[in-house]
Amino acid sequence: MTELDEAEYMAQIGLYRPGGPLGIALRRFGEGGTALSVRNDPSDYWNKVLGFTEVTGELIESLLDFYRAEGSPLAVLQIAPEILPDDWPEICAKFGIEPTEMNFAKVAAPISDVRPTGETDLPIRELTRDDGAQWLDLVTDVYEMKTTSQGRQRWSQSASLDTLA
Repeated sequence: MTELDEAEYMAQIGLYRPGGPLGIALRRFGEGGTALSVRNDPSDYWNKVLGFTEVTGELIESLLDFYRAEGSPLAVLQIAPEILPDDWPEICAKFGIEPTEMNFAKVAAPISDVRPTGETDLPIRELTRDDGAQWLDLVTDVYEMKTTSQGRQRWSQSASLDTLA
């Protein structure tokens, strides 16, 4: 469920501001699969695909065709290990896909159950609707995109920024 929520969040970003100076494009693949292309992404973060329930060689070929057509310099395929097909090594070899050092662990829990173990002097709190304008300004400055998930069901944003204290 977390993966599908993130895929939908990415879709909202792509639908909110397509094109523009960053060259944003969105394409859905199958059930839940979302590919976001940000051709001129200064952070190398937003070119990613996730939310799949099944992976095939044909799907990978379609994904790579999408990113090539958009002129994206890279794409990160975030695929849950449990849905990788038996022929995944052959698919990787065919398309030149190589694993990276990036590893993601997605977790979900009621916020009241989360028990942080680290320490910081920065205040950490969930953002509210009242923080929306300041959060939007921050996202706009950092990613050059105007988007926010404030007010979306099942999503909340937290910040550890002294400017939002």
